[in-house]
Amino acid sequence: MTNFIDEYQLNDIRLCDEFISLFNTANSLGLTMPGVTAKGLNRKVKESTDFFLGDSDKIGVPIRLWESYNNELWKFVQDYISKYRFMEFGGTFELQHLPIIQWYKPGEGFHQWHIDGAQKKTCDRAMVYITYLNDVDNGGTMFYHQNITTKATKGKTLIFPAGYTHLHKGEISMTQDKYILTGWIWWE
Repeated sequence: MTNFIDEYQLNDIRLCDEFISLFNTANSLGLTMPGVTAKGLNRKVKESTDFFLGDSDKIGVPIRLWESYNNELWKFVQDYISKYRFMEFGGTFELQHLPIIQWYKPGEGFHQWHIDGAQKKTCDRAMVYITYLNDVDNGGTMFYHQNITTKATKGKTLIFPAGYTHLHKGEISMTQDKYILTGWIWWE
């Protein structure tokens, strides 16, 4: 039986370096913020520094970067929804918000098990996507019910359901920085 956690690989992994560079520029300009959850800021739950790509206009980011990534992402999403026949039996999907770049310093991470579609304002999330922007030993994503830990490999993109079946948390590296790009595909 499938676990509905699919892995894809970016064709152009240079995009990962460009997103990290974008993040570092945003961070140096004070445009990043502490990572929050649906319940707000709690560093015992989540420790990260985040940059919302929606704020990219403040630093003049080339639209090509987002378009190049988005073109690859939507091929992955189309494959995923076709494979699981969502369009045949379910609804349609959309990208409502640009993703977030998250930086986890050594020892930081999303410490608690969680789902991404748990609260009222997030229940319209259908799928989660995570792209690892760098290689991190012991820095993947752990899935509770599936008893799976993915590897954090530069350019690898995960897609999985946002619902309660996919309780997950980040594997925390005590020695390496970890950068991810993450977002959600919403029910239309």
